[in-house]
Amino acid sequence: MNLFFVTDIHGSDVCFRKFLNAAKFYGADVLVLGGDITGKLLVPIVKQDDGSYSSEFHGTQVRISSETERSEFEKKVKFSGYYPVLMEKAEYERALTDGSYRESVFEETMLDSIKGWLKLADERLKGTKVKLYITAGNDDLLSMDEILRNHNSENVEYAEGEIASFDGFEMLSMGDVNPTPWHTPREYPEEELERRLEALASKLTDPSKSIFNVHVPPIGVGLDVCPELDANLTPVTRGGEIVMKAAGSVAVKRAIEKFEPLLGLHGHIHESPGIARIGRTVCINPGSEYGQGVLRGALVSFDKGKLKHYSLTRG
Repeated sequence: MNLFFVTDIHGSDVCFRKFLNAAKFYGADVLVLGGDITGKLLVPIVKQDDGSYSSEFHGTQVRISSETERSEFEKKVKFSGYYPVLMEKAEYERALTDGSYRESVFEETMLDSIKGWLKLADERLKGTKVKLYITAGNDDLLSMDEILRNHNSENVEYAEGEIASFDGFEMLSMGDVNPTPWHTPREYPEEELERRLEALASKLTDPSKSIFNVHVPPIGVGLDVCPELDANLTPVTRGGEIVMKAAGSVAVKRAIEKFEPLLGLHGHIHESPGIARIGRTVCINPGSEYGQGVLRGALVSFDKGKLKHYSLTRG
């Protein structure tokens, strides 16, 4: 059995399409889309009185003269993991001043994007035996869960907070993380995170043949290194160099040490791709370059209930 894992694609349409294509490219039987699948930013495309459109992208004002140009611009925005949204002038002005309205537009646009991805996945995987498991991350809004759980599909399953079984293995999936500087929707103190993780792991039939698909990596094993931030969310520097720190979870490391799963699949820290061991457990963070349209992943092969091969991919 071959498993292909990616994480932290943050709304990048091109990365999601590459991910679906990877099933055939790598001969994967199981696809796992780890947490932080949704984007972070709206890009308003404002309709003007003369029929043209205006927008701002990466700090540059953009004028769009035709529907063809608008379509191409929207593809460019989606490539970066952002959400293009068409607005009238009045809607745009309201979004600038009304935070609740702006958040509702973002949420609606994000959910529509998820629905579109699910439809695409069903179309691409139909007639195959490939199974796609989707899980959440700390940046993903809780309202996403209902859309994914209610999606009826032969090939796609929402695995967040569940134990999935395939080919004699069990996969535990959890998108909750320890506290971050950004106060995202799925953060918990280490003590609560440990309780939630242990409660889920206790449902495993045989932890020695399990996969821990947990968004935040274990602390201090090289998969969680990122810049230290000050109170203004600015990287701390000393001697002209950015200070790096371990931002993974104590609770996740303890759970791996206790339950000794076969494999740990992690993400969350984009700039820290790598493979590490905690005892018998192989832990992997493929990293993320979604903003450049680059898909980082991990290809894992199993044979007779054991890990046969594992490697990081980039394409």
